[in-house]
Amino acid sequence: NLIFWINASLPEFWKHRPNDYLYWHQIKWAYSQNLDYVNFGSTPENNKELIRFKQSFGAEKKYYSIYVYHSFFLKLKQKLNKFFNKQ
Repeated sequence: NLIFWINASLPEFWKHRPNDYLYWHQIKWAYSQNLDYVNFGSTPENNKELIRFKQSFGAEKKYYSIYVYHSFFLKLKQKLNKFFNKQ
């Protein structure tokens, strides 16, 4: 399986559609390697434009679990922010 993590480009180059090329090149490579799936990564539900872009390559929506570890310091920072923002 091939997993896209982050593909991005600078706005001044969007007219050349670099992200289309990156995705298409990676899909062709995955096919040449006999990979079964290409995972386009997660997309927020409200990002309709990105969803449309991924669907233009034939991507389908799938749901899966994500496991996240929040360090003690991150939790502390969030609690302090919440506390000080209340005042």
